[in-house]
Amino acid sequence: MGLFNETIKDLEAYIQKKEDKGKIRIIKHDDYEDWPSSNTPNIILKEDIGVELGNPEMASDSFMVWTEDLESLEKIRSGMITLVGPDLVESWGKSLPFAQILVLKGHFEDEYECYRRLINIERDIDLDGYMFRAVPQRRRIWSRVSKEALEKGFSLGNIGKTLIDKFKKEDSVDAVGVIFVTSTTKDVKELEDISNRVQRIVGAMNKMVEEMSFDCNSCEYLNVCGEVRDLRKIRRKLQETEVRVTRNG
Repeated sequence: MGLFNETIKDLEAYIQKKEDKGKIRIIKHDDYEDWPSSNTPNIILKEDIGVELGNPEMASDSFMVWTEDLESLEKIRSGMITLVGPDLVESWGKSLPFAQILVLKGHFEDEYECYRRLINIERDIDLDGYMFRAVPQRRRIWSRVSKEALEKGFSLGNIGKTLIDKFKKEDSVDAVGVIFVTSTTKDVKELEDISNRVQRIVGAMNKMVEEMSFDCNSCEYLNVCGEVRDLRKIRRKLQETEVRVTRNG
């Protein structure tokens, strides 16, 4: 299925644009050792911050997309971390805008259940010296990295490696690419249209499944369902299931 195929094309165009301006670095996830987990809750106080990412006064964005089309990804490289902007060690004492984007390839028969599992993996990040707070409703990530972690060489590569390794443990996931943007507020905000579209696709899918709501004329997601063929496939599948349950009941 291809809920996000058009969105991924837009994301690749974004990456190409940044690459043309010399803003892209590609990091191999297997160039990094596993970073230790924290044995205590990660609470990093202001005086201990080495770098802050996506604080409420800065631009921040976060979303995840997936596809079954193995030919659809060119700029988003499997097992690679694409970095737009400085890495952490280059940003001592700074507060940076931040975007984290995950692109998965695999086989997702039930995309709703897939989403529920994968979103929990995305939020399950426990790395020593990295305080991570997600606000899914606003698609924001606010993170702090401690001075001690930076002194030990903590990098966005360590975060990317952890995410890739976690997702690759899922049977349905064949490949993972991670994108981080730390360059400018403008670069993060350029992702808003893509991020908004992802949110509306996920919102439409969730409403159909959780509410079993098929009254398209009164639905706030009417436009997006009309544009995304695979949402209509999900709708038909749910309706067929509802009919079978009604007949058998």
